[in-house]
Formats: sequence, C-alpha cells, structure tokens
Amino acid sequence: MGLLAATPAALLAAQIDLHSHSYCSDGLQTPETMVGAAKQIGLDVYALTDHDTVACLDRARAKAHELGVRLIPGIEISAEDDSMHILGIGIDPGSSALSRLLANTSRERRNRLRAILEKLSQLGAPLDLEKDILLPKLNFERRLDGLPPVVDSPGVDALFSQIRGQITRPDVARALVRQRYAASSRDAFDRYIGDDAPAGIPLHGPSFAAAIAAIHEAGGLAVLAHPYTISEYKKFPVTYSGRSFKTFEGLARSMLMAGLDGFEAYRSTWEKYPSRVKRLQKIAASFAAHSGRAVLFTSGSDYHGYAPDDPNRLGSKSLGVPDVPEDVQAQMIRALRHAAL
Repeated sequence: MGLLAATPAALLAAQIDLHSHSYCSDGLQTPETMVGAAKQIGLDVYALTDHDTVACLDRARAKAHELGVRLIPGIEISAEDDSMHILGIGIDPGSSALSRLLANTSRERRNRLRAILEKLSQLGAPLDLEKDILLPKLNFERRLDGLPPVVDSPGVDALFSQIRGQITRPDVARALVRQRYAASSRDAFDRYIGDDAPAGIPLHGPSFAAAIAAIHEAGGLAVLAHPYTISEYKKFPVTYSGRSFKTFEGLARSMLMAGLDGFEAYRSTWEKYPSRVKRLQKIAASFAAHSGRAVLFTSGSDYHGYAPDDPNRLGSKSLGVPDVPEDVQAQMIRALRHAAL
C-alpha cells in the first residue's frame, strides 16, 4: 500500500493534492499529463477530481501505474445551484449509485447549455451549439491527444458522444470571445454568463444529501470543496434543498449531519487567509463536541492546467499545496487508510 502503510515520520512529510481537473471537465490538460505533473513535483498522493464525470479515471490510473504515482480516484459533484461542489475522494468509478446521479447531472448540464444559448441569442450574441461549442471542444481534446481535427461535423448527438469532457461555462465563454461578442473570458462571464449576468442560467444539481449519499455508496469520502465560495461569496440567507439557512455555520452543520466527512480547508494560498481555516476549525470542533465524530480537513490545489494568457484562469498555477500542517497531513492519510483506498 506504499505511503498508506508508511511510518508516522513519512506521513508527516507527505505531499498530498486531492483536487485537480483534466480536460474531461474544464481542465486544460490530458489525464496523462496531469499524472505526469504529479510525478514531476513529487506528490505522494494525487487525486483527479473532474466535474461530474469519471471518464478520465481509467487513463489516469494507467499512467499512474506506469509512473508509480499513488492515484486516488475522485470526482467533484456540482450540487444544488452549482455554487456547492462536493469532492468524492476514493470513489469506485463503476458505482451504480454514482452512475445514476451523474446521468441525471449530464442531462441537466445539456438542458442548461441550451437555455444559456437561447438567452444569449435573445441578448444579441447568438452561438451555434454544433459549430461554436461542440466541434471546438472535440477538436481541443483531439489536439491534446495528438489527433487530427474533425473538419466536417458528424452532428450534435455524435459530437456529444465523442466528447470526453463536460461542456461547461468556460467553453461558452471561449466561444463568445471567438465570435467577438466578448473581449476575454472574464468579460464573457461579467457581461453574459456569470451567476449575476443575464445569461447566468443556474445549474440544478442534486441535493447535497443526495450527492453525499452517492459518494458514500461509491465507497468515497465526501468533502466540501473550496468552502469559502459559499461562506464568503454567497449572500445569506440561502436556500438549499427547500430549506433556508441564515448562516454558513448552520448550512455546514446540516451538511455534516447529512454525512459530509470534511472540508477542503487547505488550498495553494491558504496562509493568506487564516481566518477561513479558523472558521472551519470552529465549526468542526463544535460538531465533534456534539456528535463525537471528527471532521476531516483536506488539501487540494484545484489545478486545471495553467494558461497565463487566459484572464479567466481557474484554480491555482500548479499542483500541490505547500506548508500544510503536519497534523492535517497525518489526519488525511489516516482517513484514506481507513477508507481502504
């Protein structure tokens, strides 16, 4: 089992990244390239967690075996209104419960995409689903895989079946830039497709309880990704699953009671925002005192592949999370070991 059976000293020195994306969601690199990057920087434990898909995990696993990288199969589920992302760490990609949830999410994503395009047309920025969105997405993937581009489109249904990744708002943003409706991806989000923009159609994901349950049925650990996107950037009260939450603390406690295993507390720039970590620690301590169940803290870069010329760059500039406290490192390894990954 390698690191998972290592000595305490080795655990404290471990380099762990449990959050990253390949081109199977909104990343810019192949799964093989991502695993290669994990090897290059010396990660001891690495998880690929694409949005709402497990399509790249087999390829990542094969490359990890070749390079000797400890790969943790993962996913990032878009729950509720897509402001809430829940990581599934150490999942079985073939889980039937997970497959059912992802099939529903895939249909919702396609419905949302069509609704966004319809709204953009009303706003005077029409895009063609086949020509402007799907074909460029397929050819982007083919280019990264070293394959020639598809010139003549096989049709919408065939394109959807050939594309490995999810069609996400960044794909729409890039199309708006190509068609000169926007100056940059950031401009596209600000004026057209961001959450508060005219074509910012929300994604109706599964409830947080359903997402957590599916992750657990798949044998994984459920962790709230980048919690501050809710705690700091959502306006409370918020409504999730038909219930109003006045504070982030109340929401977090409800999620923990629904089975959430922990929070992604440590990211690439976590030391700049110590109050974020302290807030999560206070929530965890209160919950543990009343429930007797410890709350897991994890580290993850949310690396998507770095594009310095992209104003809408996602996540961090590189894999890995520096200077994670030793006790957190050890807690993560114990949790992974307990989950028999």
